[in-house]
Amino acid sequence: MLGNLKENDSIYVLDRRKRPILYTGVVVDVKPPKTQFGQPAVPGNSFLPTFVEMSVRVNGEVLNLQQMPCEKNLVDNGSGWVVSNDSDAMCAYIDNMKRTSQARLESRSLDEEIVEACDDIMPRLNPALAKERERESAIEARFNRLEDMMQRLLERELSSKE
Repeated sequence: MLGNLKENDSIYVLDRRKRPILYTGVVVDVKPPKTQFGQPAVPGNSFLPTFVEMSVRVNGEVLNLQQMPCEKNLVDNGSGWVVSNDSDAMCAYIDNMKRTSQARLESRSLDEEIVEACDDIMPRLNPALAKERERESAIEARFNRLEDMMQRLLERELSSKE
């Protein structure tokens, strides 16, 4: 539990702000636990949650971690940092993060199919949309023919200069 950490204990810090990077840090300083109202924690009083503030040296920098729940062994503070004193808890967190991202990657092809299907269905329900699509197709076909003609003219011009 984070409330049991002492100076020189190891701690895992996962930086999720971009590509996840795991650091092993060292606790530099731990302040005595306090309640959520800033009052010193009373030993044996389990009615109020207690929090600890600590400084951790990670990758040559000192991070000040505040409002760390004493009874937890892993905290995701929502700003891109995940802190834990338990390697198993950090492994489980990282495994869950990987599974979530993998599921999003796998659902991407399904989402692409859904978009294509919706594009095919909508003109059947909305005749104005069908006319708009036909007009766009006709404009694109004319543009492609014009582009082909320009290319042939350019090739003819270049071959006549040789």
